[in-house]
Amino acid sequence: MIAHRMLMAAKTKDVPALDARIRFIASMAGSGVNFFKFSGQTLPPASLFTVSVNDVETEQDYTSLTFAAGDEVIIRLNTSRSYYPVFYPGRSSAASALDYILQLVEPLPEMKLTATRAMTSASRLFGYCTSLTSIPAGLFGNNPEVTSFGL
Repeated sequence: MIAHRMLMAAKTKDVPALDARIRFIASMAGSGVNFFKFSGQTLPPASLFTVSVNDVETEQDYTSLTFAAGDEVIIRLNTSRSYYPVFYPGRSSAASALDYILQLVEPLPEMKLTATRAMTSASRLFGYCTSLTSIPAGLFGNNPEVTSFGL
């Protein structure tokens, strides 16, 4: 599991801005996987996002992903008129930990809880990601309001 000090080191602000996307390598196969946590809140429409697997654009809904172990998955927001919801791979379920992320390839995009409310805490964001082996420098560089990194 990613240590607290690694998450703190990933809080670098001088990261070049990327387009709004999440890019990761899957640690295991998944079907119907939703990495976005919005308790009772409405997510941006799926039509605003593009999902690519191994550089091939798919018709997948970003809240219901299917991929194989070792696949590179990119979830891209295609408009500046919306916001990127909080990527939350560390949720646990009653049956087992959701542990689909082997490697995050790029810093996370600016993420928001709502269209006007920035994410301020990364606590438990990767809490159950025991297969996560590496994160990029500046992981939270596009999220300057994030100040809490507890696991």
